[in-house]
Amino acid sequence: MPEQVNLYRTRAHWRKFPLLKTKDGFSLFDDRGTKILEAPSLDAVLKQVEKIPGLEP
Repeated sequence: MPEQVNLYRTRAHWRKFPLLKTKDGFSLFDDRGTKILEAPSLDAVLKQVEKIPGLEP
């Protein structure tokens, strides 16, 4: 598994969200490099991402 993958989404424009593997799980960053969440597993990342405002379809 690579140490970083990028998640993309579009609303009014494309945004990139780097997802990094850490020793304790995963960290997700916004397109400005600000950490927006940490989670122990990918399932936990998905649950937390669903709670971020503005990411609803």
